[in-house]
Amino acid sequence: MAGLNGTDWGHAWDESVSTCLMLLGVPRTLATAAQGVAVLIAVSAVWRGFAVAHPARLAMLLCAALLASPHVSNYNLVLLAIAALLAVRGQSESSRSLALILPLAAWLAPLYNPPSAMPLGLITALVILALLAFFSGLFWGQKLLPAKG
Repeated sequence: MAGLNGTDWGHAWDESVSTCLMLLGVPRTLATAAQGVAVLIAVSAVWRGFAVAHPARLAMLLCAALLASPHVSNYNLVLLAIAALLAVRGQSESSRSLALILPLAAWLAPLYNPPSAMPLGLITALVILALLAFFSGLFWGQKLLPAKG
């Protein structure tokens, strides 16, 4: 561990896009570029969500903050848990139980992280991205309900 700076130590124990990719063996420069792409995806999703007053814009912001962050720790995943709760709350009662798997995976994320200790944690960035896509309406043709008053 000698010669390890704070940034390298932080990457050894976080769940960011770049860390997950580096743990999979992707070169640092490519992983950093992928983190940049994640930032662009996050920014565009938040911009779109707030520009059209999307009913899930808060949840989109929570997911985007995690996706764009260069360092994500287990304690940051409370944002993902809140987004998962919003995903469940926004579904109609007639939703299929299959639609609950993604929010459940997001809710349980702190239990299978960090990826350097538990390989299942390597899916964290994908779970965050998928939940962001869910809120954006990109799959299952779901219709989110407006927040209940």
